[in-house]
Amino acid sequence: ATNPIGPPEAAAEESRLLGVWTADGGGGDNRAWEFVHILAQGDDRKHLDILVANHEEKTWVVFDGYVTAVGERQFLNLRIAAADATTTAQMEKYPQRANYPYGFAAIAFESDGRLKVAYAGEVLAKAVQANQLAGETQGDWDVFVSAPSESIANILAGADEAVLFAKPFYYK
Repeated sequence: ATNPIGPPEAAAEESRLLGVWTADGGGGDNRAWEFVHILAQGDDRKHLDILVANHEEKTWVVFDGYVTAVGERQFLNLRIAAADATTTAQMEKYPQRANYPYGFAAIAFESDGRLKVAYAGEVLAKAVQANQLAGETQGDWDVFVSAPSESIANILAGADEAVLFAKPFYYK
């Protein structure tokens, strides 16, 4: 997306995210990042450095991120800060990515302490296809949203929980 869900100045502190997380299933047929390491940027516990890695594929990405609360839900606003050569080459197939620096993930904590993470792309793609959000789609998952932050937040706030978390990844 061209815009985050909410501005960085309004980031929510979510200290439970901090630390090292290991994949614990989910995602359907989608590839999971085996390890997720989340660090606070300096003394600010609202702005995060997020390193994700897949050792089997020898791929990794570092995200600059922060949490935005939308009603009772929480979302990560993510911008890629660095990536391995393979992932970088894959991203370069989408030249419009430079105009759409933000990606989003819905997050929730399970009663057993596991972190549940889901890519918000399907919800946003359906909204773009239905002309509820400005943007464009490519295929089923690739969505480039140019709508303002408030519009993105409204769509995500109203999303059906079962659709939003249709293929979640779990981390412990």
